[in-house]
Amino acid sequence: MPNLYLRRPPWHWIVGWLTAIVAVMVAVAVLNVGSPRAVVLVAGLVCLVVGVYVVAAHPALVRNAMAVLLGAAPFARFPVFPAPVLVALGGGVVLAALLHRPAVTRVSTLEAAVAVLVVVSALSVYPNAVGGIDLLQFSEWLIATAVMFALLRLPVEQLATVGRMFTYGAAAGAVYGLIHLYAAEAGPVTQVLMVLGYTPQADTGRYVFTEDAVVSRLAGSFIDPNAAGIFLFVALLVCIVTVSGPRRWVLAAVIGVGLTLTLSRAAFFSVVVGVVLVLLFQRMDTGRRVATMGAAVIAAALILTVPRIRDRIGTSFGAQDIGSSARSEAFAHYPTVMDGHWLFGLGWGRPEFFDADAAFETNVVANSPLLAVYRGGIFTGLAFCLVLVIGVAVSYRCLRSTRWECGIVGGGFIGFTLVALQLDYPVVTIPQVTLSFSVLLTFLMYAQRAAEEMGVRGATSLPGDPRTPPHATLTGTAGSDARE
Repeated sequence: MPNLYLRRPPWHWIVGWLTAIVAVMVAVAVLNVGSPRAVVLVAGLVCLVVGVYVVAAHPALVRNAMAVLLGAAPFARFPVFPAPVLVALGGGVVLAALLHRPAVTRVSTLEAAVAVLVVVSALSVYPNAVGGIDLLQFSEWLIATAVMFALLRLPVEQLATVGRMFTYGAAAGAVYGLIHLYAAEAGPVTQVLMVLGYTPQADTGRYVFTEDAVVSRLAGSFIDPNAAGIFLFVALLVCIVTVSGPRRWVLAAVIGVGLTLTLSRAAFFSVVVGVVLVLLFQRMDTGRRVATMGAAVIAAALILTVPRIRDRIGTSFGAQDIGSSARSEAFAHYPTVMDGHWLFGLGWGRPEFFDADAAFETNVVANSPLLAVYRGGIFTGLAFCLVLVIGVAVSYRCLRSTRWECGIVGGGFIGFTLVALQLDYPVVTIPQVTLSFSVLLTFLMYAQRAAEEMGVRGATSLPGDPRTPPHATLTGTAGSDARE
């Protein structure tokens, strides 16, 4: 039986050159017509050919580029086509997983649950489809979700590298956000992302309005501070489980400072719940538990010395909090809005899913499971909840492991599920944030498998760590075909 997977394929050079020649011939023919639209079409064709070639020949380059961009500039767009770069890279990662032999063949229960979510979501698109926008929105969500399957097929060393690239990118994004926050008038440094398709950002959603002052929040390349809180929260967990040595603490400090200055209450309380769960359930000796509690208390005290953070937390959910009032109003109207639409939802192509002004006017419910029902119906919502329930079960196993890094990822995921997903919804509606959630699920599985591996082998370092012996790999079959 012929091998359908690429194995350092010698023929991909031939295919690459042939497609490039065909593309050039088509380009010359179309450019002779002189239509500007034809020029754009040819440019897109050439980019597509080059992209497919790079995916086939250098999949690691595509994976690492996606990881860095996800952390540093997730909303970058192509200069000619108004399409997200991250979605294209995610599609490349998925395509590479289909072309190359997988190193890990075991399919976990969590992956099966995500597959169920994909199938049920696909079935919910047609009943309310009004045009191509529905298919476009579903396709972007599908690519962002499918990246999880692609990453979990990688050998542990390559998966750990993806995690580190994401961490480095997130640290760069946090630094840019700090510069943008405190040196907004510092000249060209605030315009550096315009080359990646960013436009000058509006002020909407980047401030906290109080009776005494207007307090700015870190958004930077993440555009929205609440979305920034999600990206940086996920990056913090991935940093803990994939980076080692002094670099881990330097990167965690940079990402943590950026996370704190987003003033995202969902991120704040997710961290708090995660730390509490680690202290309650993590298997650690008394000395380490006391040290962890002391470090948490000191960190909280330092954070609360910053007036803007103290005021933000102190006024949360009070009568003067406009966000809480809007959230309560949306919950109150939710049954009325869903009346007659419980089975298949209101559809994927509604403006409030991709237009910030429409979302503000609609006042969609700020709760990820409920918004999944709003978009795709009750079965889609139940499938999403199934993913969360299984994720929590995996997280508990990580919490009960002997490795504190795995425990932090487990506690963080549970905190994210109980807090962030109940207070905000970008994970459901914004493909780039959906991709960050896929990365979180991926490294939750990485943490669980790492905990299992270390429990069996008694290893003292995480798989994927450069100091780890070569034999320490995650459960799965890895052969020479998986190496690049």
